[in-house]
This record gives sequence, C-alpha cells and structure tokens, in this order.
Amino acid sequence: HQRLLKREEQLHLLDQYGEHAKQLKKMAQQFQQWEALSRQQQQLLQSEAERKDRISLLDFQLQEFAALELAEGELPQLEEEQSRLNNGEQLLELSQQAHQRLDGENEEFSAIQQLHRAVAQLEILETLDHTIQPLREQLLEATLQANEVASELQQQTSQYTLDPTRLQWLNQRLATLSDLARKHQCDAEALFEKQQSLQQQHDQLHAAADELEGLQQAINQAEASCLKTAKQLHQLRSKAAKQLQTTVTEEIQQLGMEQGTFQVQLTPFTDNLFRAHGMDEIAFMVETNPGNGFHPLAKTASGGELSRISLAIQLASANRGQTPTLIFDEVDSGVGGGTAERIGQKLHQLGEETQILCVTHLPQVAAQGHQHLKIEKQQNRDAADTSSQITLLSTKDRIEEVARMLGGVEITEQTRAHAKEMLSVTE
Repeated sequence: HQRLLKREEQLHLLDQYGEHAKQLKKMAQQFQQWEALSRQQQQLLQSEAERKDRISLLDFQLQEFAALELAEGELPQLEEEQSRLNNGEQLLELSQQAHQRLDGENEEFSAIQQLHRAVAQLEILETLDHTIQPLREQLLEATLQANEVASELQQQTSQYTLDPTRLQWLNQRLATLSDLARKHQCDAEALFEKQQSLQQQHDQLHAAADELEGLQQAINQAEASCLKTAKQLHQLRSKAAKQLQTTVTEEIQQLGMEQGTFQVQLTPFTDNLFRAHGMDEIAFMVETNPGNGFHPLAKTASGGELSRISLAIQLASANRGQTPTLIFDEVDSGVGGGTAERIGQKLHQLGEETQILCVTHLPQVAAQGHQHLKIEKQQNRDAADTSSQITLLSTKDRIEEVARMLGGVEITEQTRAHAKEMLSVTE
C-alpha cells in the first residue's frame, strides 16, 4: 500500500479503474512520434557555423572516396585476384599437369584415352555377356564427364597469367583501402556502406532548410494529435475519478473510517503541456473527519488507514486488471469487533480475484483467510539473535490459533467452538 503515496501509481490505479488501456496506448504512441520529430528538429537546428563545418569535412571525405571509385562487393574480388596472381606460377604448373594427365598427347599417360580403351573393351565383352551393359554405360558416362572436366580445366588454365604490373596495382589498391578503413574506424568491407552513410549525411545537411519547414508542419500535426488524445483521456479520467472517489468513500466508511471521505484531485498541466501518459497531474486526498479539510495521503493517513484505503481501491478495481499479489499490513489497526469482521470479509472477497498476503493480530480477519500462516519468533539456543518461523496451519491447528487469538489465559472448549464457528463461515 506504500505505492499509493506515489503520484505515478495513483494515476496508474485511476487508469486501471477506468479501463483506459486503449487510450493510454494511443497517447504513448502519439507522444513517441512527436518526441522523435522534435529530436530530429533539434538536430537540424544546430548552429549554421557547425553545419557548414560539418559539410566542409564531409566534402573532403567524400572526395577521398570518389577518387577511389569504390564498387559494392569489390574487396573479395580484389583479394581473390591478388591471391591468383601471387600464386600464378604454381597455379599454372598444377593445372597444366592435371590437364596433361587427363587428356595429354601421350596416350599411355592420358586418363581419358585409357577410359576410351576400357569402354571399347567392355563393348566387346558385352557381345559375349549382356549383363556387362550397366558397367559399360557407367564407364562411358565417367569418360564423358572426364572430357568435360578436361575442357573446363583447359579454359581455367588459360586464365592463369603472370602479370607483375597488375599484381602491383592490386597490392597498392588493397593497401589504400586498408588505410582508408583504418581512418574511418571500420572494416575495409564496410567502406562502401560508409561512403553511402557520409553521402546521406551530406545530403541531409544541404536539405536541412527545406526539411525544417516540412518537419515543423509534421510536429504541429503530431502536437495537435497528442493534445486531442490527452484531452479525451482527461475527460475519461475525470469521469472515472468521480466514480472512484464515491466508491472508495463508501468502502472506507465500512472499514472503520466512518467519517472519512476520499477524493481524487485531477489537474491538467498548464499551457497545453502533455507527456507520454497524458496531461494530468493527480493527487489522492483524504479527509479523515468533517471539517479537517482534504490533504494528501502521505500527510494525513496513518499506516492502518492507508492499508484500508488501498483495500478499498482494490475492491473498487476488482476485475479491471489486478496486481498479481497485494500485501496488507496493519489494515486492521485501531479497529475491532464488527469493523474488523467487515475488513476480513472484504479481504476474503478480494482474495477470490487476486493473491492477498495480510499481516493481522485480529481473529476476525485471520478467520477469513483461505490459508493461515503462523509467524513465530524464536531465539537460537547458542546465539543471542532471533529468527522467524512460518508454519502453514492445518484445519485443526487453525482452530487452535484462532482460539488463541480470541484471548484468555487458557483455551476453553467454548473458545474453540467460537473459533470453529468463525472459520466455518468462510469454508
């Protein structure tokens, strides 16, 4: 319940009660758009001298890129060509040897010629044994593939050249690209994208004047949309605030604050200001006794009263989006009898909708729980410190505990019967 003292939590509770999720989402989206446009405008509204300095630097950098005439994906091609030229002699020698062994003039060492001879032998063999046909066909297919490989290898070999001048140019260009990448703190592969990024910045700065005019119009439209939605949200909140304060007042008066009155103070920001959550400033106010005037919860409500107000708000907001777990401490402070019983009943009612943890010393409240956890302090035998032990009570133990809470030096059968009767009401 301490969260009730925070203004943002109070606004959240009001919106939860009024079921304003759809309007809040719309407001947040419109505010985000307006904020993004405003940031963009501020970036463009940099000083003219700064803008010109930036353009001058970009001009110089783009001239360096333009002199290189970069092409997208160029680097891998350059590195591959450099590798081929660096290893040109070895590539040429190996490819020629491979081709010679595949389809050389020396028939004795030509694999293709040997394959042809083998096919011819199998053709003769097939006339004597027809079952040899699949083998002959497979070997013929292999021979054809070997011919294709030899042809493609010959073409590939013709591309291997020894060109020291080209290799020198490649080495120089790759070194230049590496230096430029180091200057711009990026990988050489990213230089093309870097050039595009610099060009985009350059174009944006040149078009800043025209863009500012259009941007201002967009900001005005976004601001108008935000104000419209914020005002609609204010109207919804005002309506929900009246309903909430009436309902909460009725609840707290049943929970031991007979003269208490709850009020939701909703104030729009001045000068048409708005934020992501709208244009409202909120304050939960309470008047504990007639004539005392309304004051913020933090300045007026005690711990017990704050717990009861929190309970009343949660009761009013039941089934309208819940907090997974609610913790109440001292919610029954300063009350007893029928009021304590009503508090217990309200907690039991709310416990049907969400998880409630309630610390209490009153049997009227404890008897209303769906489960009963007993907390005891124990002093360690070998140390001066103490520890707390929590025990989940069985039905029998619960009767004993409620009877103990009812009072008396000794627990009598009459006290047990009273405790059992109190517990039976909630079963």
